[in-house]
Amino acid sequence: MSFGAAMVLTLGVSFLALNDIGDLGGVSDKLAKVTAKKRFLASDINTAMAAILGAEQGILVRAFLKDKTTMEQYNQDFQESTARTKKTLDEFVTLSETAEDRRMIDEMNSALAKLEVAREPHIIPPRERN
Repeated sequence: MSFGAAMVLTLGVSFLALNDIGDLGGVSDKLAKVTAKKRFLASDINTAMAAILGAEQGILVRAFLKDKTTMEQYNQDFQESTARTKKTLDEFVTLSETAEDRRMIDEMNSALAKLEVAREPHIIPPRERN
């Protein structure tokens, strides 16, 4: 009787171990395809946001120096970085699984929209309206 109980216990543990090993392949697949991609996209978003802030600072400095040609170049860099960030955020949305991921993406999209509105040509500082 004890031999039968030991055999059933061994078979039960073996079944559970094989089942978990089968799930391990799916977990490592997800880790390689989703998590790694999300981290790469997050670092790309971070780099693009730094480029946006740098371009914004360049625009302000060149505006004070009245260097319109360089200011336009910084404005073009700003537009390109904003477009790249939007594209990366859209790709990140397809990989996001949690509500917190989606909330952070919404916050970033909102911040980008505010930056774009502030950069639109109709918003001109009062000193330069002539």
